[in-house]
Amino acid sequence: MSMPTDPVVSNNEKLPHEDNDNNGIFGRIINKSKVYPLEEYTHSEIRNDHVNEKVLPVELEESRKIVTVPKQQKSLFRRNFKETLILSAAISTIALSFVGVTVYYILSYSRPELVYTNMIWRHGDRAPAHYFPNFTEKYMIAFPRGMGNLTKIGAEQAEQLGLLLQRRYINPGNITSKQIYIRSTDVHRTIETAQHVLKGMSFPDTRINVELTTNVDTAGNPFFDCPVATQFVLDQEEKYFLRENFSEIYELMQQELNYNSYSYYLFDTLNCLKAHDLALPNWLRSDELYEKLKFLSWYGVEAQFGIGPYDNKLQRKIRGGSSLRGVVSRIACKVNYSEWSSVDSCEEKFYGLSAHDMTIAALLSTFSDIHSILGKSPLIGYGANIAFEIWRIDNLYKMKIMYANQWDANPQDITQFAPGCEDSIKFCNVTKFIEHSRELFFDNVQEACLKGSENLISHVIRRSTNTDEVIDLIQMY
Repeated sequence: MSMPTDPVVSNNEKLPHEDNDNNGIFGRIINKSKVYPLEEYTHSEIRNDHVNEKVLPVELEESRKIVTVPKQQKSLFRRNFKETLILSAAISTIALSFVGVTVYYILSYSRPELVYTNMIWRHGDRAPAHYFPNFTEKYMIAFPRGMGNLTKIGAEQAEQLGLLLQRRYINPGNITSKQIYIRSTDVHRTIETAQHVLKGMSFPDTRINVELTTNVDTAGNPFFDCPVATQFVLDQEEKYFLRENFSEIYELMQQELNYNSYSYYLFDTLNCLKAHDLALPNWLRSDELYEKLKFLSWYGVEAQFGIGPYDNKLQRKIRGGSSLRGVVSRIACKVNYSEWSSVDSCEEKFYGLSAHDMTIAALLSTFSDIHSILGKSPLIGYGANIAFEIWRIDNLYKMKIMYANQWDANPQDITQFAPGCEDSIKFCNVTKFIEHSRELFFDNVQEACLKGSENLISHVIRRSTNTDEVIDLIQMY
């Protein structure tokens, strides 16, 4: 194959080096260009190998062109590779940023946010609330603060409950003292319990609202003054005493205490003594006796709330429904429910009501299956609490209800038993809960009580209002 002729030299004219060396510089240059990537030679080496040979400027220039072509190619390759690498990195960075922003947006949009908590808790351990002559005073040395009052143990339980609530709802730092609203029934042990709960929550200076007396506190005291509801219980008295079925219990109480009326009073006293590990008289040590007293006590509670064998819609709406209304009214305000409003302001993020076991029992009596929550013969422990948690998920309000049967118990999800939440798996639609709940209470329960009492004759009303066991019944719980 012939090489192209230099345009400066004629076709017939030979270059000086062509006759002298068949393996001359031009051939060497071509060979060197073939192995150039090793870069073992330079132009100076070429000249040194042939010091006696005369190299024309044109020939030298041609050699430079031939030699430098691979360098240019390599430089171009490096430059292209670098640019490609930078471009790939830029594209990857943009793609990752886009993915990150998208994921963050999705998570932020769907991440559940707790926006409101409405709680009710029972007070802590207390002294016996009923006095049995020649019996109770023997044990009062263990209760120096007096009948029915919070004990030192109860104060500690309440503070520990507050600490647990702080971890569950306050620790993220999303609630300030101005966003907490605490209310209590007008009973000393519930007020004091609220103080200790707030101490545990690290908000000891938060105000405790006690603006209602027990006879009109429809949310905290299910036994508020309502003649028609009281009369219903009195009409069921012989039924829920079950004297024929448990005659031995009433005979025992008569023999040992000179008392044979409400078995709950003895059951409550027994629980107080057992909680403080006090020595019991022989006649009160039987496990069988304890279980029978427990059963009779709950049987009477069912009459109060119109549930179980006493199935009565009016009684349920007055007693249990009023406790439910206290919760629903604030939740409706918080989620801007427009169909019904009974609360003017609900700026708080945490609402707590310090109340009684019967407050919780009344509330749960409006749920679909109270026994699945509390058991067959319920006993609501000290510091028991129920929390209605309102969450914002995908810009919708949803609810979860958690219940613990005493201050240190792990809360259990009971959402599926709440009104309108039967088909819920984890969260319940708040609007559905409100709408179904409204069917279970009166908007104006006092009006319903007065309307119902018109059918009661005067001596019956006097009987109900003069009965010590009925007046301030909440003091017993």
